[in-house]
Amino acid sequence: MKKFMAIFALFSALIFVISCGGGSKSVNHGDEPDTGETVTDGDTTDSEPADNDLSDSGHENPDTIPEQPDGGDTAPDNGDTEPNNDYPQTPCDPNPCISDANSTGACTIKNDSYVCGCKSGYIFDGTLCIKSLPECSPESATPCIDSATGLIWSAKSENKMPWNDAVNYCQNLTEGDFNDWRLPSIAVLKTLVQNCFSAKCADDYTGKYSKFGDTVYLWSSSENEDSTAQSIYFSNAGTQPVSIDDNINVRCVRRETESRQSNCTGLIENSVWNTASQITQIWDWGTAGWTPSPQGSYNEEGSSSVCRFKCDSNFFWDGTSKCLNPCEPNPCNNIGETGICVGKSANEYTKEYTCECEENYFWHSDSNKCAKNLCQENSCDIPNSTGICNPVDETQYACECKENYYWWGPEKGCIDKRRLTLGNICTGQNRCYNDSYEITCPSSSSDDFFGQDAYYAKLGKCTSQSFTVQTISSQNVVYDNNTGLMWQQTIPTSTYTWEDSVSYCDGLTYAGYSDWRLPTTLEFLTIVDNSRYNPAIDTTYFLDTPHGFWSSSTIGDKDSDSAYTVDFVVGGITGYAKLNRRSVRCVRGLTLPASSFNSLTINGDVIVADTATGLVWQKSYVSGKKWTEALSYCENLTYAGYSDWRLPDKNELASLVPASDFPDMPLKLFFWSSSTCFINNTYDTYDPYGSAWTVHSSSGAVHHDGKTSIYVYLRCVRNAE
Repeated sequence: MKKFMAIFALFSALIFVISCGGGSKSVNHGDEPDTGETVTDGDTTDSEPADNDLSDSGHENPDTIPEQPDGGDTAPDNGDTEPNNDYPQTPCDPNPCISDANSTGACTIKNDSYVCGCKSGYIFDGTLCIKSLPECSPESATPCIDSATGLIWSAKSENKMPWNDAVNYCQNLTEGDFNDWRLPSIAVLKTLVQNCFSAKCADDYTGKYSKFGDTVYLWSSSENEDSTAQSIYFSNAGTQPVSIDDNINVRCVRRETESRQSNCTGLIENSVWNTASQITQIWDWGTAGWTPSPQGSYNEEGSSSVCRFKCDSNFFWDGTSKCLNPCEPNPCNNIGETGICVGKSANEYTKEYTCECEENYFWHSDSNKCAKNLCQENSCDIPNSTGICNPVDETQYACECKENYYWWGPEKGCIDKRRLTLGNICTGQNRCYNDSYEITCPSSSSDDFFGQDAYYAKLGKCTSQSFTVQTISSQNVVYDNNTGLMWQQTIPTSTYTWEDSVSYCDGLTYAGYSDWRLPTTLEFLTIVDNSRYNPAIDTTYFLDTPHGFWSSSTIGDKDSDSAYTVDFVVGGITGYAKLNRRSVRCVRGLTLPASSFNSLTINGDVIVADTATGLVWQKSYVSGKKWTEALSYCENLTYAGYSDWRLPDKNELASLVPASDFPDMPLKLFFWSSSTCFINNTYDTYDPYGSAWTVHSSSGAVHHDGKTSIYVYLRCVRNAE
């Protein structure tokens, strides 16, 4: 019985071996799998990866190929909410090896790159499977390949030679059927160094520092300015300059391909590739590496040649390493909010979202909360109104007025429009800032930096720019719907002195008109747009706007040697000698209404009303305050019985000067405006938002000063009732 059981066990084992043997398949070296296989360094599958060891001079394929997938869809279905599903995460996804006819299709991740498995007789050079060459070593024949870099090296020259001859030697060399050799750069030559991990090692004449066993000096192509070139002395692996007239040996280099397609890597959670998920890398002989890197980095500006990612829709960049959801934690649990948060795609570092509001509330973006909708309690069924009510914030609303009327508050309603001048027109600034960066516009006078230009522009304290392009006699003009001025759209490409600019406009016939003139500084400021930068103008209407334009406004009397220019990089006004050359743009139409001032004393305080703008000014002025303190001073001022004072914006302040009839206007002082001046750090050392616009009380020059300065004065303004 025991003998029978032993025979039965032996027979069962034999059947098991035969059955299990069907799980692997023996193939010839020339066989090729149907699909490519991706293998990572951390592979935990039972299958062995394809042999990609490039140090083996035979470079044969493995005898066993792991079983390939059946082509079915094995990826989990994560739905449309997963932002990263359609983008490659590794150098082998998608597989770059399957398009190479000499590859087995197997892809292995190595560091931040990949290695393709090659068919018998081929070796991977970092880009393609090329015909097999021996691995470079002291015993190898040449040409040989250094599998660590994919570089192919020639034999060392038999003779020593000066540097210029070495350059020509490599350019004219034919070895191993290759004729595209070059002298290696010092970075490329350093790839032959081994067993030395410092700039220079102890002298050794056994050749241990060289992959070829060299102990001599070898030239590089890296030339210095002092008639020397860099070389490596392989007896100590040190780099040192050698006179180009000295005689040393040379070893030439080449590679099969100098460009490759690489998958972008490094996509983080909640991000998407910004244009390119795969790039072309170029071999850089100077640095001995592939460029650009396939490692992705955050950048809002898309690129087809560099790996960049941006945050997915409704996520924002935290400024360091993450794309965050602005609705986590939920900010929508305030009064008037339902608790439902909707994230918005935002610029860098900007957390933007909206909350769903309850009935009788509306979303107030400046304060980032649901505000009480006063339109539910107030009717716009008033004279000269269209009947449409627009909530402004939780304390104000505005009725839409019929043409030629404008809203002047709940008490006055819609009243006649006067002809607008500079002091009535918005600067264009539509965002708020502290001393260093953009912030949400503060909505309470108790908040720091409350009372800025953008806040009051949204309340309707000024009129937004409005232009229309008209074609007259086949030439385009820009008509200002606010001022009635007509501007030349197509301007000359030449620059002019001030005198020549005046003559050019005086003699211009354009769009059927011949009454063109050089604009004043105040007229130019009506088309400056301080929401824009370089140029600070709406290029939809004003095409090809260069940096600087002459104005007709002179410094001092008409016959002085200097006049003012308007800078359209940021929108300032500066004086220059008239012999300088600037661009010219002409204007026609009635000049802007001139300011006319009336003084009135109320409760012992003197106010000055400008009949042209409808603005009321504080006659007295204050010094010694930083910009944020100036904003706060005006917001909290009670003067002449009024408490609705504010710091004037750039245009309002500029409209005062030059104004010889403003009572007791001080001389040679700069005054704060509520408008921030944006300065691009590429061209300037200031913080980009660290300056505010100031206006000189005597000349009307419009400059910018650092917001922390205490040497700028201030005068408050309010809208007349």
